[in-house]
Parts: sequence; structure tokens; C-alpha cells
Amino acid sequence: MDSTEYYFIIDRLNTPADVDFLNEKMGLSRDMLFNILARKVVRNVLRTFHRIKAKQRHLLDDWKRGKSFCELAAREGFPPVLMASFVLEAKRVSKKQFQQMLRNPEKVADKRICAELKEVVEKDFVYSPRSSDIQRQHGKDAELKLSEFVKRLGVEYMTEYENKAVKHHQRTPDFLLKKPVMVEGMKVHWVESKASFGSPEEMKRDYRRQLEPYVKHFGPGIVVYWYGYVEDVALPNVRVIDENFFTREQAK
Repeated sequence: MDSTEYYFIIDRLNTPADVDFLNEKMGLSRDMLFNILARKVVRNVLRTFHRIKAKQRHLLDDWKRGKSFCELAAREGFPPVLMASFVLEAKRVSKKQFQQMLRNPEKVADKRICAELKEVVEKDFVYSPRSSDIQRQHGKDAELKLSEFVKRLGVEYMTEYENKAVKHHQRTPDFLLKKPVMVEGMKVHWVESKASFGSPEEMKRDYRRQLEPYVKHFGPGIVVYWYGYVEDVALPNVRVIDENFFTREQAK
């Protein structure tokens, strides 16, 4: 997609129901839409976290008066899991205890908190344990698929951890090839993985902070945005691909 389509989509993505609507009406990938929406939620949290946390005692008072974690979250435009953590922290529940309660709400003795935590886990599609588990599994699947692709290139390589241990480079790609190879007409020296959608802002930030230094240190390379990317953003000397590339590559 291009930038115009991306901004059209992100402006209309605010809830999981919007994901279903855009998936049906525009035929866009649900995984891609959820990733874009999740990133939007995280950006909003970064902007509002301290403002909401400053109201912690008032939130606890409202909860004691009968407002549920999810009702407070909806009122403040804040993720349910984080809202529950603020309220329970005000009740002197530690972060470790909260994580245990979130993972096993049925073991919470307080019936109201038990019921509300179950609701929180069900409704929060970004910060719930289930969402974290899904993201972690997607990361493992992407890492496996990428390592298999690099092996098929037929050249030796060093992983990010191996490269740091041996050469102590401050910035190291996920896979550094020991000799360059041609990939779709471009000579590449490294491969980097991003478990996200490449928005214009994210791609430019990644290039400035990470990819451009790779180019300077090692030469041109590949970056994978697994959930897709905006195609009219130029990253000099970097070949941008998404998951569809591997489907095409395997079909050859």
C-alpha cells in the first residue's frame, strides 16, 4: 500500500470491530490490521501514561464506587490491563502479584476482582497475557522462517549475538552474511527482521537509527517488515520485503 492508503486505514482503526470491517470491505489482512491497531494503541499509551497514572487514587475511588476496570478504561481511552494494574497498584498489589493474578484470575479470592480480571483479559488485545503469547509465537515463527531463508542463500552468516560477541559492533543486524549474495537483482550483506508493519514514521526511524548504520558498516541489505509496509517510502541501499516475499521465493 502507499502512504495515502495507510493514513486512510489508520485513521479508521480504533477498535477490533474496525479490523473486521476493513478486512471485509477492503480485503486487508487481519494480522496486518491488528498489528497497525496495536501500534496505534501503544503510541497512545506512551502519550497518556503519566497523565492517567497521576489520577491513580481517583481511579481507585471510582472503582470502589462500582466502576469496573473495563468501564474506567473505556472512559479514559486506556487499555484495560493497564487500567487494572493502576487500580490494583493503588490497593498495594505488587507488579509480580498483578502478573500472577492476570495469568490466573480464577485463583483470585476476591470474586469481584476475579470477574473483572477475566473481562480485562478478554477485552485487551494488546497487553493481555494471551496477546503477549501470540506476539511471542509470531516472533519465533518469523525467526525460524528467516533463518531458513538465510540458510537457503548458501553462504555462511553470523547472527546478531555471535557478531556482538566476536566483533563487538555497537549495531549488528539479525543475520550478517560472510559474503554478499544477489537477491532479486540487489547485492545484500545482511538481513534484519521487524515484527511489525512498516509505517512511514517507523521505517524512517528504523533507517535513521539502525539500518543506515548497517549500510555504512556492512553495505546494502534486506529488512523484513513481517506485517507489510508502505511502499512509497525510500530507504537507500535497503531492500524492503514482507512475508509475501517468502511465499514467492519458496514457489520458485
